[in-house]
Amino acid sequence: MQKNIFTSTFFIFLIMFLCINLKAQREGINPSPIKWGSIAKSDFNITVPSYSPDATSVTICRYGQTYVSETDSYYETHFDFHVRFIVLEKGGIDRANISIAFFSGSSGKSTVKKSFSGAYKSGRGGNEVRDIEGAVYNLDANGNIVAGKLQNDQIFVQDYSDVAHYGKVTFAMPNVKVGSIVEYKYTIIKRNIFTVENWYFQSENPCLHSEYRISFPDRKSYAVIKKGLLKDKIKFSESTLSSINSGILHNKVYAYELDSIPGLPDEPFVMSMRNFRTQVMIQISEVYNASTNSNIKIISTWKLLANDYKFDDQFGRIINKNSGLYAKLSHVWKKSEAANDKIMSCYNYVRDYFLCNNSWRTVATKNMKDIYEASVGSSAEINLFLAGFLKSAGFKPVMALVSTRDHGAINEKYPFISQFNHVICILKVDGKTMFLDASTKDGSYNFPPADIVDCKAFVIDPKNPELLTITTDAIFDKFVMSTVSVDGDSLKGKLLFRYKGYAAATQRKKLQDDSAAYFNDVVNEDDLLYLSNKIMMNTSNTNKPLLEQVNYSAASNSIKNDKLFYVNPFTIYGTFKNVLTSEKRKFPIEFNYPYKITYMYSVSIPDGYKIEDLPQNRNVAIHDNSASLLINYQSIGGNLQIKTELKINKMVFPVVDYENLKTLFNLWEVKHNEMIVLKKVE
Repeated sequence: MQKNIFTSTFFIFLIMFLCINLKAQREGINPSPIKWGSIAKSDFNITVPSYSPDATSVTICRYGQTYVSETDSYYETHFDFHVRFIVLEKGGIDRANISIAFFSGSSGKSTVKKSFSGAYKSGRGGNEVRDIEGAVYNLDANGNIVAGKLQNDQIFVQDYSDVAHYGKVTFAMPNVKVGSIVEYKYTIIKRNIFTVENWYFQSENPCLHSEYRISFPDRKSYAVIKKGLLKDKIKFSESTLSSINSGILHNKVYAYELDSIPGLPDEPFVMSMRNFRTQVMIQISEVYNASTNSNIKIISTWKLLANDYKFDDQFGRIINKNSGLYAKLSHVWKKSEAANDKIMSCYNYVRDYFLCNNSWRTVATKNMKDIYEASVGSSAEINLFLAGFLKSAGFKPVMALVSTRDHGAINEKYPFISQFNHVICILKVDGKTMFLDASTKDGSYNFPPADIVDCKAFVIDPKNPELLTITTDAIFDKFVMSTVSVDGDSLKGKLLFRYKGYAAATQRKKLQDDSAAYFNDVVNEDDLLYLSNKIMMNTSNTNKPLLEQVNYSAASNSIKNDKLFYVNPFTIYGTFKNVLTSEKRKFPIEFNYPYKITYMYSVSIPDGYKIEDLPQNRNVAIHDNSASLLINYQSIGGNLQIKTELKINKMVFPVVDYENLKTLFNLWEVKHNEMIVLKKVE
């Protein structure tokens, strides 16, 4: 989420810019590479391109343009978007369901509505979505092109401005079927000239042509960075466009084009396809100062970005306010407590008191008093409140901007604000750096949420701005112990679970989302497994392992004849299916966290039987011991002891390790589905 409130640096820039007396073309940058309604019969002959053989739709053209326009009292940034695609398979029909999100206001409750001019906007300085058009083209029985238009009553608006300050315009294109050509366009207007839309050339669908044009005043500079797999193939051109109003000053027009673009659909175990999809990122870097005949840098360095946030009323300065409010909460921590205990008390209070509205932001849009009274806030607001609370308790927290894993990795070469979508609090205590995020209910002060682990955090400290990697010693640690007895055609016994680290956080999240389903006695659809006497400990104490105990009775799925008895104790709990199934892998394999999953089962051999055959013991590891699997069967008296342990010791594996990981997971699947052979004693 881009920053919405700007500091004095930007306002100085804006005043200087207004003095330029530049009026840009309101009608945008012409001619466009795609003309509305210009459909040829040959377009219906488009087929799946060889570079994306599994595509269900193909983008014929995707075009965007950004330019500056002047109203009577302020400047606006216009972003025009136009796309046309053909549906080739049933799976591509859903693509005709469109959702356009936009910022609806910076403070207070904003009512998003349709104005008389046809624009969807709020009354509190938010963006506008306007000039929405849509059309669907099909061939009739005679091969003629028949067009169907999107009607105004088919366009809907959803208002989330009271909690998250954004709105959505949604519509479903009518009469879309396999073979349809769909196109739609719209304009987003922002009342500032600081933010410029980034452009993604790649998506999950292949594209024949993608183009983005930007018109800048010639005395204003923007930084542009290309990212993605095809960044070196982006074609660039520059030209000059005279203003139709002034005829003296000019606009620079930058055009970026790319053809024959393969689709990049989401792939399992990739945190964000944004890291690979080709794009251009754009942000203002300098502005011309007419009075000094020189350029002034605007957030062109990491230090300038840190300074801008540090002294922003909706970020750095907000931490130093509301001392009276924090004083009323001083009972939460005790002055006699050790430092870690104070931190834990402050963190737990903020995490438990506030509800995150699922709005990921980099600045606050409300003051801390209003947030506290509502007990609801954005991710930034909750963690800024935490920082102020910790400061009142005697600590020196610093804030950091973060891009969550699904938002994509940041480019460290240039301080693009749009790279970040989240804010956390950082403390350094006794030589240890703590990354605190109280916006998730299942979080712990001991370790950061999984969605920011291994991400970069930009520390908002003008004296020492730095990028830190968010690290933790916590792992996904799951331990399962079971006693198993064979009783006729059923298995009975007790299951004990111990969850630590991210395993505990995952289970607690399931409890929060649907506790009724979690405690359901009947586990599977066929009523083969019945659980009773379930006991759980430490469900809300995130500083301790989550413990669970349950008695069970289950159909054994055993195979039995006069002499032999085949049984798999993992039928109760622990059967596994390999999730790495693709024949080939294009991208690194990314796990949310390191794993350690252990099963220890003790199986009582039924009277009158002995062990005839056991699965083979195995102990295998990838070459650098970054992943390993232990399988051990041991017969002790009348019991069979089984231990399996899977370890994933790092989060990211290169593509060359895919086959080894796949083999390891295949082995785990096979071993957890193998039968133990018992023979009847003669």
